[in-house]
Amino acid sequence: MSYIITRIAPFLRDENTLTFLGKEKVKQNEKHQFQFKLFDGDGIEYFTGISSSKWDFRPLDEFGLAFGCTEIKYLEGDIYIIC
Repeated sequence: MSYIITRIAPFLRDENTLTFLGKEKVKQNEKHQFQFKLFDGDGIEYFTGISSSKWDFRPLDEFGLAFGCTEIKYLEGDIYIIC
């Protein structure tokens, strides 16, 4: 199982953002098909990504928590729902 970050909120971007997203894109493969978003406790979206496993909490646990994210939502149909 793996995940990739595909978008970073503008308020978090810095001079390393494009390099980071480029490295993430190289890791992408056909298994990455489940879209997710990471949010902080106020409901502000920080990151968007794709995972190889549906309802996987690893993007939140391994990546989002370091930035204060407390919630992950996965795309189900046309809406993102809480995991």
